[in-house]
Amino acid sequence: MPIRVKRALIAVATLAVVLTAFSTGPAHAQKKAKVKQVQGQYLSFDEATSTIKVKEKGKEQVYTVKPEGSILTRTAVKINGHGAKITELPPNSRIILYWMPDEKDPKKRFARTIDAPNIPEDLQEEFDKN
Repeated sequence: MPIRVKRALIAVATLAVVLTAFSTGPAHAQKKAKVKQVQGQYLSFDEATSTIKVKEKGKEQVYTVKPEGSILTRTAVKINGHGAKITELPPNSRIILYWMPDEKDPKKRFARTIDAPNIPEDLQEEFDKN
């Protein structure tokens, strides 16, 4: 077999090994959790337990939060479209919350993003229905 053919076969085999390693690595081993959206009324933040309470459709729901850290891992908060801290959320404000199962305990909900938009009064009733 000519040297060029041997080198081509070695290159193809090496590429196959590399692609297999990347496609079956740890990043692909875990299924990516889908982010879900809910609307509700922000009630409170408990700094000691890193949780917030939200009233959704008449029921209180607890979400874990990470108020500090990297933008990739902390709970992002926006008030009227501007970045804010969880402690700046006004109690009883209307929020849109994006959550996913908590990495440490999948039975708990982790609040990935909290948006507190300025909702005009004429649209408030519509927001409250959802």
